[in-house]
Amino acid sequence: MKKIIFLLFCTSLLKIHAQIFTQSSTNGAITITPNGLRGNGNSSNNTLNVSLGMNSLFSNSTGNENTAIGGNALASSVNGFENTAIGSKSMQFLTGTAHYNTAIGAGSMAENPLSVDGNTGVGRWALNKIQTGCCNTAVGEGALSSDVSGASNVAIGSQALNNLINTNGNTAVGVSSLYQNLGASNTALGNNSLSSNTTGTLNIAIGANSNVSSNNLTNAIVIGSNAVVNASNKIRLGNSNITVIEGQVAYSYPSDGRFKNNIIEDVKGLEFITKLRPVSYHFDTEGFERFTNNGVSNNIDYSVSKSIKHNGFIAQEVEKVINEIGFDFDGISVPKDKNQTYSLSYSQSGFVHKKRWGFKKLIYLFYESKINL
Repeated sequence: MKKIIFLLFCTSLLKIHAQIFTQSSTNGAITITPNGLRGNGNSSNNTLNVSLGMNSLFSNSTGNENTAIGGNALASSVNGFENTAIGSKSMQFLTGTAHYNTAIGAGSMAENPLSVDGNTGVGRWALNKIQTGCCNTAVGEGALSSDVSGASNVAIGSQALNNLINTNGNTAVGVSSLYQNLGASNTALGNNSLSSNTTGTLNIAIGANSNVSSNNLTNAIVIGSNAVVNASNKIRLGNSNITVIEGQVAYSYPSDGRFKNNIIEDVKGLEFITKLRPVSYHFDTEGFERFTNNGVSNNIDYSVSKSIKHNGFIAQEVEKVINEIGFDFDGISVPKDKNQTYSLSYSQSGFVHKKRWGFKKLIYLFYESKINL
């Protein structure tokens, strides 16, 4: 029995010795294949390359400091340098003088001839179709997998920025974030965030399932899990279940007189206020959420937010009043289409109240002076 084990051990040593046989001078470049460890025979100019796998770095001629591990990894690279490909077919069609690319995962950067620098794809099929876009980062299975010429995009999470083809400057963090996006300069943080956006630009969504109500908004911001913003140039804080928005100080906005033009004292205080109808009401937060989310309901308990008694005005009634008296009032946001909603800024009506009470004080002082006479 001992003799048999000894013979098997000697045989394995012979096999290992055969596999590390070097066929030619390597200049620091080595290739491990099923036929053994060999130096690249195309040129004596390639140095410090490492390849492991069938046809890995197969075409390399003058490229230096490349690492290819996996069948066909960097197989077409001729003179690129400082590229790293780990995984079957990773960067298999890199051509020309493309440098500084990193592909880790089967099929990463694999489908098209890659001719630019500075891309990083980590995960199966990450940046799979990249060809002329530079400086992209994709981490996750299928992240940025359709990008051909888009540049400076960041996708972290499985299927993040999955459909993007040729636009720039997007950032998606979270599974399927910005999944359908074709627009530019959008930022999404959270699983499925901004998943409905296609051609919209300059949008920001923070929170799981935070989204836009339509696919082409611009400069819209939404913050909060399951929150939805429904108009361009609008900020939405929280979903409909939020009951308090709190800060240590009051919200302020720019009011510097140096930047105010066409100043006219034409505010219709008393006429405007006396026509308004103050009411108390309960708000259907669940119905509002469903409306802004294109009919989709979230698994959220709205009982608390729906039970709160509010005081204020009805936006449609305020709109009617300002139209009747010809008052250009910026405290109301009127929807531009049937998919948007009305909103009121109660802080904007403060100066109207002040004008009203100032008028009342003037009347009081007038009658007081008459009495003193």
